[in-house]
Amino acid sequence: MIADLLGKKGGLGAFNANELEVLKKTWNMNTAINKSMVRQACAAADHKSIAYVIRELKILFNQKGE
Repeated sequence: MIADLLGKKGGLGAFNANELEVLKKTWNMNTAINKSMVRQACAAADHKSIAYVIRELKILFNQKGE
């Protein structure tokens, strides 16, 4: 799903090893990530890249914790 939201074809195969590692680490930090959060983070990201989406996910995590 995240690949589609970022405009990439091929699902997770569209990402390189580094991007997959970052995604895995982010998931490990908060396994409560859901489709809605990913969609929201992708929509809010300034650029359609893993780094910007991860940044937005972290902002969402912090907002939920408040």
